[in-house]
Amino acid sequence: MVDRIHSDQTRLSKSPLFFIASVGFGCYLGWGMLGSSPSLLSPVIAQTVSRTAIGDGAERVVWMLAIAVLGLWAFAKRHTNFSRKPISVAAGIFTAGGTIAIYATGALDAENILTPSLSQLPIALSSLYILLWGEQLCLLNGKQALQCVLIASFISFAMVVFCSALPPAAQAAAQIAAPVFSSAALLCLEAKRPDREPELISENAPKFPLRAFVGIGLFGVIVVLLQSFSEGKTDQPNELLWVIAGLIVNAALFLASIASPKEIKASFLSKLVLPLLVISAFFVFATDFGQQNVEVFAIGCSWIYLRLFTWIIWRIGALSSNVPPMSVIAIGQLILTAGTIAGGTIHTAMTDFGASQLMTIAFICILGILVAMFFLDTRYVAELADGPVPFDPEDRAICERCVDNATAKYGLSGQERAIALMLVRGDDNDSIQNELVIATNTLRTHLRNMYKKTDAHSREDLVLLLRSLTHHK
Repeated sequence: MVDRIHSDQTRLSKSPLFFIASVGFGCYLGWGMLGSSPSLLSPVIAQTVSRTAIGDGAERVVWMLAIAVLGLWAFAKRHTNFSRKPISVAAGIFTAGGTIAIYATGALDAENILTPSLSQLPIALSSLYILLWGEQLCLLNGKQALQCVLIASFISFAMVVFCSALPPAAQAAAQIAAPVFSSAALLCLEAKRPDREPELISENAPKFPLRAFVGIGLFGVIVVLLQSFSEGKTDQPNELLWVIAGLIVNAALFLASIASPKEIKASFLSKLVLPLLVISAFFVFATDFGQQNVEVFAIGCSWIYLRLFTWIIWRIGALSSNVPPMSVIAIGQLILTAGTIAGGTIHTAMTDFGASQLMTIAFICILGILVAMFFLDTRYVAELADGPVPFDPEDRAICERCVDNATAKYGLSGQERAIALMLVRGDDNDSIQNELVIATNTLRTHLRNMYKKTDAHSREDLVLLLRSLTHHK
């Protein structure tokens, strides 16, 4: 799988595919941002817009169930070819169709026919986009993936600003069109992708990065707590400041990624987690006379940073795990969702039991230190990010390493080792026979013996297995 990812990274890094991925991803995020920012849109449709946000009712259950099912299905299909096109089409149809149903219910005042909760169920399948776009990020290298997330996130906030200046009908049309464009981008990327080879996951790949994913979930707990305590000071949260914070954070990091001659490592990004949480906590609890703009902006920066950092960690986890990317991202999203739900539950419990401000601050700070110093420790994130070694058939050192590891692991003979090296380089049977001066039947015999030793079922399986041994120890 490593060599397929490497070749796809090269393909997707080139414009206009990178542009299509960034805009398509941004359309999905923008659809969600519009649903989360009803106060910035027309009062005529504000209540209807708010229903497109995934709440805690039946739609949340369907939303999580869709993620779990697709993640399990991708894991079951890990050794076979399967097209992402039907999933992309289904995500677009249900998300756009559900959004239309919600607007129609509100416009026709037909809640007695189609209740709000029932009309929200189709948009729950928007969660399919998370796995689809998360997998697309795995086809980019580190710098390009970060820039793609930053551009997409910036587009999502810019969509809110742009739509706020439109008439109500145009605002509704923009939100309906967003998932359609997102699916169209996914279909375009899928059409440009070469035929997929069966994915062979190396048994020697690092273990699943559960520690990092739990850290993201706990990060979510803290951000939800800070947001809940801050919004408890007012009846009208300032959503505009959140949008401004989003634009500033995304623009600043994007400019930094362009200006820096080197890639901005995930380990560096992890250093900013604790300062952001501490600053946000300070502003939330420093004043008791209503919600202040500075605390809204600080929490907005923390929330946006959580979203950006989450995609980067999920991508790293997917590339460093022996589980298919879709399955890895599904687990990551379910853990993050559990964290945000836990954050709301903890806030309710603290409020009901009258927890003191000192106790609340202590709990948040201790949890933040735990996240920054253990779950998302800089050294651990760096090791996780540097784990997989991309395969390059033109890099003789990597080819030799693959073959040496295979020889040690499977006991290849000298002639089998020579054949393995040429297979790893991508040579065909004629080239192997000419270079080694062997007959066709002799080559077939050696290949059968290698299949038996490695438990491979075909030439393609054998090549993928050999190329996956770049980091075997």
